[in-house]
Amino acid sequence: MMTIFGTSMAYGLEQDGLSGNGETGVFLNLNTSYDIDDNPFLIESNAVDDEILKLAPSISLIGKSGMNTYSVRYDGEFGRYSDFDAADYDDHKVGGAIEFDINDSSNLDLNASFGQLHDDVGTGGSEGSPTVSGQPDEYDLLTYGGEFELGANTSAFKGQVRANMFDKEYTNNKSNTFDRDHEVATLGGTLLFNLSPDAALLFEVNYDDIEYDAVPTSNISLDSEETTYFVGFQWAIGAKTTGYVKVGQQDKEFSASQRKDEDSVAWDVAVSWAPRTYSTFTVGTNKGFNETNGFGNSVLSQAIDLSWNHNWGEKLTTNVKYSYIEDKMESTFREDETNQFDLNAVYALRHWVDLAFNARFIERDSNAALISYDREIYTLSVNVGL
Repeated sequence: MMTIFGTSMAYGLEQDGLSGNGETGVFLNLNTSYDIDDNPFLIESNAVDDEILKLAPSISLIGKSGMNTYSVRYDGEFGRYSDFDAADYDDHKVGGAIEFDINDSSNLDLNASFGQLHDDVGTGGSEGSPTVSGQPDEYDLLTYGGEFELGANTSAFKGQVRANMFDKEYTNNKSNTFDRDHEVATLGGTLLFNLSPDAALLFEVNYDDIEYDAVPTSNISLDSEETTYFVGFQWAIGAKTTGYVKVGQQDKEFSASQRKDEDSVAWDVAVSWAPRTYSTFTVGTNKGFNETNGFGNSVLSQAIDLSWNHNWGEKLTTNVKYSYIEDKMESTFREDETNQFDLNAVYALRHWVDLAFNARFIERDSNAALISYDREIYTLSVNVGL
């Protein structure tokens, strides 16, 4: 199944599309959800609760010409708060992708998207506010890029080269967002040495050139260059276990001499194990630098995810997930620890209609004032796809 914007087009449904063949044509989707949230604005003490209705329509057009696949897609999400109307939002995203299957040993993928999106109140520039105030930070996001792959699974070597562009520009609340507009140009390459059709050693290099449109109030630029080196191993042993392990080094060099250059051990791990066809366990962990949100030079993040997905027959699927995130704001004292636990159940009422319930529990502890919080969210949703 084709993927656009990093998410599966069918969203768990068995969509046939308006053409009825399930592969090409027009695909429609509408997800309607209702949240009961005891702390939607992430307030440390005296939190307020609210209820949020969300509508998320999407439409995809997928076509084929020979072995090549072409697609365009629109995604929307419209959120309406029961008590705090100022926090309402309308998100839109459009994009397209082309997959060129050149021959048995080479492929070229191109993609582009543009979105008008937002940061929820209580995140981004409004993080740590002791009260509910203001509107969501809204921004335009432009991304485009491509990846070329050379080599077959039966070849001794297989290579990938990629180039991507990320351009984020805030459009409101400029007193808080003026110094967060930035672009990231990424170049990367991966070399795989195939040990067998199911396993390979890998060597990977990624380079990011990060440029901000304005300097922060400190009058010291946050422009930087990041280079990440990985060595690792990937495998796919039948249907039971798949995954990869990548370990290496990440270096971040700032253009301003007043900011201290940073480096860290980096890793990226994802392992899936399916002891039965209807039950899958996954483990993921990563460590690396993220861009600052106004606190420190950058954020050194370390995360781990554990999940269990189980099909209880043809109709009911459940998922249990635990996540732990540790964020260290470089050049400052601040450190955050976040624990998150999710319980999810999906019932297939029809092959084109899913009913879902999700319970999420979040606890963040921080040594910075007004950043810690507890949160519980209960969500009921209906997902319809044609």
